[in-house]
Amino acid sequence: MSGRDAPPVLEPAEHDLDPVAPFVSAFVVFADFITTFCRVLDVAGNWNRLSDVAARHLPRLARQSQTRAWLIVLMLNAKAFNQQARLDEASRAIRETLTLAEQAGDAKALAMARTVRMDILNDSPVGARRADLLRLFEETRAYALSGVDPHMAQMRLYEMAAFWRQEGEVPRARELAGEILAHGREHDDLRARTFGGWIMASITAMVEEYKATRDFANEAMRDALPGTMDYTTAQAFHAGASLMLGTPSMTAEELLALSEARLEAGDTTMAIIGAFYASGTLFSEGRVREALAALTRTDMLVRAGCEWGLRQQYLIKRGESFLTVAGLLPGPLPQPRLSLQEIPAALGLRLRAKSLARAAYDELERDFDGGHGIHRARVDLGRGLLAGRKGRSRIERARDIFRAQEAPMLVDLAQRVL
Repeated sequence: MSGRDAPPVLEPAEHDLDPVAPFVSAFVVFADFITTFCRVLDVAGNWNRLSDVAARHLPRLARQSQTRAWLIVLMLNAKAFNQQARLDEASRAIRETLTLAEQAGDAKALAMARTVRMDILNDSPVGARRADLLRLFEETRAYALSGVDPHMAQMRLYEMAAFWRQEGEVPRARELAGEILAHGREHDDLRARTFGGWIMASITAMVEEYKATRDFANEAMRDALPGTMDYTTAQAFHAGASLMLGTPSMTAEELLALSEARLEAGDTTMAIIGAFYASGTLFSEGRVREALAALTRTDMLVRAGCEWGLRQQYLIKRGESFLTVAGLLPGPLPQPRLSLQEIPAALGLRLRAKSLARAAYDELERDFDGGHGIHRARVDLGRGLLAGRKGRSRIERARDIFRAQEAPMLVDLAQRVL
């Protein structure tokens, strides 16, 4: 069952649920079906469809005296808006959910809504998000530790791990992701093992521990249902790690198809990651013109709107990729042989590589203040390389931060260019 095939099993029934149809007058049947359908769409990662379903049925849910189904669908729709990079709509929807949950005294809905609020804050460029995230993490602690809702508890840990990952605080991110994995292994919880596996894959990929990334992604794929968001996310990280290890597991065409499918579903994050890995695959094969087209697609998706941390990570990898083309930063893969048709594009890219890298770092320092933790170190590494001999102190500073952040592969990389 795939994420795109599973929801259509419920599609005919959903279309029969006309808001005024007499045969669905029993509200409990209607509410149970809509909440189940929206949960299925959320697990599948089909967030565009989820928003369509919510728009159709939220008015009827809002007219009922029972609020639980209304709150759940409203909350899932806020999450869906966020995944689609519709951040203003996501913020409005989650604020409404929080207010209603507090008024209803619904502890479960309130805890979940606060967790979704953490998700939206993580993806938004808001100045106060650090304080807000830490506050929400504490406000949800008691409910998470009660054991009433293990999935909510895992989501809460993920959101804090994602925050520390975006802050460049690798040990803190690893610790929280490890808690999710440990819970999954100790309680034979497949969802937690899957969830924790791809989260850990995302962290290890960021610090270029590609063997570990591949192993964590493999574990997640083994336990996930193919076609779900969890499986697809793990599959993308597995593909990226396998590429960097010189043993590609997906073709560029497959990665571009994955990108297109995820974009159609409203998953901007995986659409961007799939396109970026496709570009890397094409470069590794010497298909320079196609690689540049895939990179342009990636850039367009990022500029159209995506989560804040992903844009930061994309700019870092974009800058480093151009430094590799310029011959300033060692790459993980050997240089491919180029056909005669590809040489003009390759030469043109080489001539522009330093200026393209510099532009990426300019954007990072303008919009992210250069980043924090390991991200700041990667900007220092890039700037140091562009500065030549004058940049040695920045590279040394980057190396020391990599060491403090327990990122040995990046320590080695910095040491190699000193």
